[in-house]
Amino acid sequence: MPSTKNQDVKITYWALEVPSEVTLPCTPDRPELADIQCGSTKSLRLFFKSGPETRLMESKAKTMINRKVVVKGKLHRRAQMIDMTPVYMDVADIDRKT
Repeated sequence: MPSTKNQDVKITYWALEVPSEVTLPCTPDRPELADIQCGSTKSLRLFFKSGPETRLMESKAKTMINRKVVVKGKLHRRAQMIDMTPVYMDVADIDRKT
């Protein structure tokens, strides 16, 4: 079904814009899908740990919006095309860049 701007559900997520493109090893389903499925990106979707520390980490991240930061975590290649970015990160820690 095609997207319809007025009817689609709004999606909000944390993202990090990085200065250099990031990619991870990937085998496309078909060669012609290599750029779409395995392409590089400068935008990473961020996932924060679940549990009680989630609110603390998200509160900390909110104070750093539009600032340079250092984010530590594990990178993953998206598993499905519906994921927002081709590469995402499970965040372990985030701090302001000094």
